[in-house]
Amino acid sequence: IRRDDGHTLAGVNPYFQVVDPSRFYDPALPNITGRPVDVCFELDSSGNQVRGGMCDEATAHGTRSSVAFDDPTSGWRGAHHFMDVNDNTVDNPDGPTVWYTDPFGHHGRPAPFPGSRQSWSSDPRVP
Repeated sequence: IRRDDGHTLAGVNPYFQVVDPSRFYDPALPNITGRPVDVCFELDSSGNQVRGGMCDEATAHGTRSSVAFDDPTSGWRGAHHFMDVNDNTVDNPDGPTVWYTDPFGHHGRPAPFPGSRQSWSSDPRVP
């Protein structure tokens, strides 16, 4: 949450994690979406292929030539997510206790303005 002058009043820095994601960003692909299971079937310039772990399961130890990303034998489901909070900051030592901002948390002011919403209150009596 930032005041109208740009000063940060409050902020969070979360870190979102996905275990065994089903996709990743690849700007070289037409739809920019890469699939980890597809990497198991790629050959490098020497003809080597990824081996071990979920790639062994997906390729049935090299006996399959492909597996769809949503096939049950693909271990990359991305179903387990969690978040770490890196840090939280609050810098409003002299008040006021209630702040209104635009929908993006910017242009914070102590009084409502057109299009604003109450973004923060350090007063437990204010909902």
